[in-house]
Amino acid sequence: MSELDLLVRGGLAALPDRMEHLDIGVFDGRIVALEHNLEYRAAAILEASGLILLPGAIDAAVRVGDFASGSAALAAGGVTCLAELPGAAGFGPVFDRDDFIRKREMGKALSRLDFALWGGISARNLYELASLRDCGVIGFQASLTPFGPGRPQGDLLPVTPDVLGQAMKRAARLKLPVGIEVYDPDPDLELERLQTVLLLAGEAGCRLHLWGITVPEGISLVEDARGREVDATVATTPDDLLLQARRAGNELGSAWRAGRIDLMVSGGRPGALAAAEHGFPEIWTEAALNPEATLSLAKTVARFSARTAHRFGLDRRKGEIAVGRDADFALLDVDEPRTLSGEGNPYAGREVWGRVVRTLQRGKTVFANGSIVKVAKAEEACFIRP
Repeated sequence: MSELDLLVRGGLAALPDRMEHLDIGVFDGRIVALEHNLEYRAAAILEASGLILLPGAIDAAVRVGDFASGSAALAAGGVTCLAELPGAAGFGPVFDRDDFIRKREMGKALSRLDFALWGGISARNLYELASLRDCGVIGFQASLTPFGPGRPQGDLLPVTPDVLGQAMKRAARLKLPVGIEVYDPDPDLELERLQTVLLLAGEAGCRLHLWGITVPEGISLVEDARGREVDATVATTPDDLLLQARRAGNELGSAWRAGRIDLMVSGGRPGALAAAEHGFPEIWTEAALNPEATLSLAKTVARFSARTAHRFGLDRRKGEIAVGRDADFALLDVDEPRTLSGEGNPYAGREVWGRVVRTLQRGKTVFANGSIVKVAKAEEACFIRP
């Protein structure tokens, strides 16, 4: 290595256990040096003084729909790797190997970001789960929620508890998690559904990843299940934390700040892309500007990156600012007050302080100064598997 491809200089880096001003050396898409006053020749230098340098966020449960525009919106929120949820017919189902290949090639051609894929669970594809594992899915998503108010059109068809239990047993043997959004407009039905899912996961011995819990009592149910050795993680979304549009309100925010919620995702509901684009930076900024917060910024950021990478087996490459990992960064400016706008944007009118000014994936800028950067060639994005 005669010279670095990129030298990022002077930023306040969010490391796994602390915040520290460091220079970062990048070569061939990977971090090769983390030092004070790094003295290397570099083909390009990025001055990051006055900015917070975060590991790129991993959105482990999102439905982008159109890979091109959806991944661009995520990049604007500091996301560098997405895990695309399967949809119903016409919305990118991933129920078998052919579905998987079709969606993977679509992502490679159109996505601006590295991406992973979830497989779907249906009553007809239980014998396809092993094939999907071999293809490289990060887990299997199921739905117990009937179509109705609040459900996006592209959601999976719901399965019965019996089918879900069978799928969980297969997933346990395949050593992959099952992901479920448990939200229901009726809070009692949401808690009932959550209890069912936790019971089935315990019987099957499968890893479980949950999001869409909007009833605070649901967090306690998950904690009780962990005491019975159910391997479950809980994610929330910026919509549920910031917009307080539904039942959880401040109680869910308190659970997040107390560390009782494991991860952050944008989710698969309408408005999810705006949640990542505007909500992720707002949550980071709140942690950065609040020295009395229960969680430090480094620990908050880990729930967008390092813990997500570890949970889904992506931590050989993703999740931390560390030597040997992919050079995935989000540069955050927390000293730029503004009012969000945009027709149809659920965050319009919110007064915020921070914004992502640049997003880099494997050392290359994909978003800067409010605009997506044109990719240099086709298939710039990389399919990531556990």
